[in-house]
Amino acid sequence: MERRTAELEEANQQLKREIEERIQVESRLEKLASTDPLLGIYNQRYFFTLAEEVFNQSRVNQDDLSIILLDLDHFKRINDTYGHRFGDKVLHIFAEATKSMLREEDIFARYGGEEFVILLPKTNLAMATQVAERLRNKIEKTQIVTNRGGDMSLTVSAGVAALDIEMTLNIDILLEKADQAMYRSKGEGRNKVTVWANGLGSLPAG
Repeated sequence: MERRTAELEEANQQLKREIEERIQVESRLEKLASTDPLLGIYNQRYFFTLAEEVFNQSRVNQDDLSIILLDLDHFKRINDTYGHRFGDKVLHIFAEATKSMLREEDIFARYGGEEFVILLPKTNLAMATQVAERLRNKIEKTQIVTNRGGDMSLTVSAGVAALDIEMTLNIDILLEKADQAMYRSKGEGRNKVTVWANGLGSLPAG
């Protein structure tokens, strides 16, 4: 009887270990599927999964919701001048600086290449604009030591848009507004924040 009890206990422990290992594997796979492998922040695919949920909830509850689209200025020039490994370092510095300024509930993701997106729940347009401007200012003041011994600065162009319960039908429309605003920033000299609000209005940098 004691031997049988010991065997059952061992079998239970083995089963417990297998379940824990499976949970760990599934957790790692889920993280790989949802995050950017270089930066460890959400990837575009998972961003849309989360954003759809937050967007729909915001519309139902009539909560404020804003979005910021950011593009690192002249990033190709950085890669061409200092190499792709240094470019990866710049992306890391930008991502860490951005994360340090966001709330836990904010959704920060790599949108593609050197473009990033931030979804800000319960945040109106004026508040989101302040976030974007503070982030632009922080990035501009960050000095990055290059692999050639000198320092370089980095700037970003940003577009900001907010949910309009009457007009914004889905997350894609909200993103399109932010995208138009961001490209206005780039077209007007970069290193600035542009706000989409019943058309495009510009908030100068600095």
